[in-house]
Amino acid sequence: MANTTWDDLDPLTAAETSANTQFLAHDGDEVSGRKEKYMTRAEVAAMIESVLGLVAALAAKAPLNSPDLTGTPTSTTPSGSDNSNRIATTACMQTAIANAVAGLMDLKGATDASANPNYPVASKGDAYTISVAGKIGGGSGKTVEVGDVVVAIADDAGGTEASVGTSWVVWQANLVGALLASNNLSDLASAATARTNLGLGSTDVVTFKKLIARQDGGVAGTDDVEIYHDGTRGYVATKSGQLWIVDAAGTPMISLESDSSALDLGSGSVSINRLNLRRLLLGSDEYMLSSYSQDWGIKRSAAGEAETNTGTAGDIAAHRMHRKRNAQTGTTYTLALTDGGRCVSLDNGSAITVTVPPNGDVAFPVDAEVDLAQLGAGTVTVAAGSGVTIRSRGGLLSLGGQYAGATLKKLATNEWLLVGDLV
Repeated sequence: MANTTWDDLDPLTAAETSANTQFLAHDGDEVSGRKEKYMTRAEVAAMIESVLGLVAALAAKAPLNSPDLTGTPTSTTPSGSDNSNRIATTACMQTAIANAVAGLMDLKGATDASANPNYPVASKGDAYTISVAGKIGGGSGKTVEVGDVVVAIADDAGGTEASVGTSWVVWQANLVGALLASNNLSDLASAATARTNLGLGSTDVVTFKKLIARQDGGVAGTDDVEIYHDGTRGYVATKSGQLWIVDAAGTPMISLESDSSALDLGSGSVSINRLNLRRLLLGSDEYMLSSYSQDWGIKRSAAGEAETNTGTAGDIAAHRMHRKRNAQTGTTYTLALTDGGRCVSLDNGSAITVTVPPNGDVAFPVDAEVDLAQLGAGTVTVAAGSGVTIRSRGGLLSLGGQYAGATLKKLATNEWLLVGDLV
């Protein structure tokens, strides 16, 4: 068959194309007894154009290996708990993040607590900063200060302290009302109230059921010193049988020793086998105990005199216990409280009046005694103050003369007894 040109080719009919009729693009030989069909140039060109368009379209697609997607591609959304190699969408990530941060603190803003608001509806972790002090959770809610942070520790529907208060905590931003260990309780708002609440009484009186003193390493019940009150009387008890009262330097001033193993000063039946007094202060005068050969006396201390409880026979003869004298030389004198237990000497050439004051002016204790001694020629007469009654034999109130003596003893509030050398 002679070569043919493109123009000699018979185009395929639509039916032949759909039946997949065999064709050759150039050779005109018959195949299998059939006449070969050929595409026209236009048909070939159109097919090539279509193929080229497909190639161009495929070139615009992202490659399977490391694709670089543009625009807004979408995909199916895995669950928030998916742990596979599936593509994670933004919706998937939002769910995963929400699940991961559930319960973490989320600052929601400021809350004015001045009107005692209820707790808000909240999720676990929601937090509110207090901008104005007051209460949160209603009038019976938690007290909050400026800067405190109120945090929900559980999901709740909001409400009062009674209904949802257990779902909230307060993080305090300040220490108002708190006690600092370094202040050693000096920051108490009222120390007096605190002492009362603890049952310790006021600053002047400390109240306790029993005070037990024991040396470090001491044995309980053996080395104890106890101070207590049983409702009837007070007790000072020591198990060692010795009780010492010392000065600031630790020098023993008074010691009590019992002949038994225990010394109980409240029982009323203890036997004290030794009493040691180093110094005794009576009023403004200081006295010392002086002893010799089982005899003893108290002598007034001289300036700078060494503390001792021993002396000589002469010490005892000169310093047996005595009372101080109040020497008066005027013509009138009113007894003073310091005259109790003393001798008032009166020395004047003219008459002398000694007045016993009413109890409202000078409150001598009942049974107080005052000695009177007339040393001068002037007669001493005892006069009763306003409301005072002086009782004596025959109603006599004057001392018998120079060197006469008498004693006044208080019987009741404003009643005295006068005995002695009277006229």
